[in-house]
Amino acid sequence: MISAHLAAIGSDGPISISLTFEEGSIPLIAELRADVSQIVTRDLSVIDAISVLLFDYTAEQESARLATRLGLRGDEASHYRDMLITHRNNVIKFRRH
Repeated sequence: MISAHLAAIGSDGPISISLTFEEGSIPLIAELRADVSQIVTRDLSVIDAISVLLFDYTAEQESARLATRLGLRGDEASHYRDMLITHRNNVIKFRRH
């Protein structure tokens, strides 16, 4: 799925966005870039890694919206979101608890 996203949404297109990160986030972004690069078996740029992070965020928001439309709340919605992940060994957790 990550490779398909990167093929469809190139990071070198004509649209630019500006993001500001806290200094403490920089090592986590570098770690994200390395982890995703390993999964897709090619070296990604930091911009591509951030694109994957934004894709993940968008997909999570859409699944939460769908769960709400289905009438699920709390633990039910979390369980539903977990069911949508079909390849658990390919999942990178972006949030640290």
